[in-house]
Amino acid sequence: MKTKRFLIILAMFMIAGFSANAQSRYSGEVDFGYSLSLDEIFDLGDRVGVSTTHGILINERLFLGAGVGVDYAYDFEQIMMPVYANLKGFLPLSEKTSIFASADVGYTIGFENDYGESISCFYCCPAVGVKLNKFKVQVGYSMLVDVLTFGCMQFKVGFTF
Repeated sequence: MKTKRFLIILAMFMIAGFSANAQSRYSGEVDFGYSLSLDEIFDLGDRVGVSTTHGILINERLFLGAGVGVDYAYDFEQIMMPVYANLKGFLPLSEKTSIFASADVGYTIGFENDYGESISCFYCCPAVGVKLNKFKVQVGYSMLVDVLTFGCMQFKVGFTF
């Protein structure tokens, strides 16, 4: 019993110490993107989209947030809305420049098009990019996973605030 109390007190001090040293702050971003379909068997077509992600910059190297976007596949007149959690790791190169690796994991909600079709499924998008001051550019691979996995190359430009 004393061991449990000791461990609980120790954990509380560790959490308090981490919180006192952490320089976490709010961070948000808006991205504009183009997705180029690579799947020849089940082709969703190319897409344009906009997304916004908000969360906390835990330190200069780690971001954790959540986001939502709207993608429009113009070949099939399909609107999809990815809702996702985002984790980013930064490697600073200078005071204003860093490279990053990012992963979006969530669910895509598909809205029915004029043909009665819609796609709702698991969504995952690993990406890499460069952040220059408040401007960022990234390249990723957007995957939609249902019975089949199909994806596309994703190119985004955006701004952080």
